[in-house]
Amino acid sequence: EVFLRPESADREYLGRVSQGFFAFHLLGVFGDAAAERLKHAKDTVWLMDSSAQISALAINSPIHATFRDAFSKLSGLGVRAFSTEGLFDETREHLWFAKKVVKDHGATSPDVIAAARGDVPYRKANLFLEGFVNWQAAGNPADWDQYLIQVSGQASAGEDEATLAVGRLPIEVIPFGDWPGFKTLDFVEAETVIDKIVATYDSQATPSKEFDDLYKKAKPEAEALVVVLGERSGHFHMLSDTNQKSHAWFISETSSLNKVVQGPRITWRPEAFLRFLATLAATADQAAADRAFETLVWSLAQSGVTVLDDRVV
Repeated sequence: EVFLRPESADREYLGRVSQGFFAFHLLGVFGDAAAERLKHAKDTVWLMDSSAQISALAINSPIHATFRDAFSKLSGLGVRAFSTEGLFDETREHLWFAKKVVKDHGATSPDVIAAARGDVPYRKANLFLEGFVNWQAAGNPADWDQYLIQVSGQASAGEDEATLAVGRLPIEVIPFGDWPGFKTLDFVEAETVIDKIVATYDSQATPSKEFDDLYKKAKPEAEALVVVLGERSGHFHMLSDTNQKSHAWFISETSSLNKVVQGPRITWRPEAFLRFLATLAATADQAAADRAFETLVWSLAQSGVTVLDDRVV
């Protein structure tokens, strides 16, 4: 009778029950497959590259809301995110450079916009400055200190804003030498990986300064590779007290690490990671569409295309 000739109260009741069913299913509370997927995520060591960290911290940058919400969801679901100190240093350096540009030239200087866009004489775009420009366009003052308070959550008064900010995401920053299970020989293994990464480039045709920069960039990537392989083999054990094997991924745009070692891939591109995360916690249709669009914008920005709107500038 309820299905054949439903009254308004019947329709409302069944509608609410069905909404609840699908909501619980999508959130991973109902269904064996969803529960297993969430368990897999919790048993995985997610190592975050600086590009993901910077995107989550640079307020008002194109993809900030998506990455911020991603880390918030991870934390709420009990999934832990990690970074080595070397990877985090790249994030800190990115913020330090933005602070230096503002300090040297002023918050309203054209240099701020040039550095945000990656225009000459700056080699690449700075997301913190891009966020600062968009932040002003949204009606906020041209006050870099106020922007830093938004990034870190408080007036730093000499504290490291990047450390304060990454702790709010949260991402756990672990020095390479403090990783559970670490042995001194792991330093040697990392050096070997650095040499392999550098060797993938034509060093003979690379100026010495750029070669030094390449070596500096390869170091945290090499440590990330050693951590991922160590977790998968059971040599490292961040998520357990024993030498138990764990799933591990390096969330990064750096695909070159997949060529350094034979076997399963080391890196997982951020946009793929964000799609996986969407299966762990549901979002409204409009929010999902907005996040998908931001991911596309972010991918374009990573390819070197300037996504800072000229009308905003």
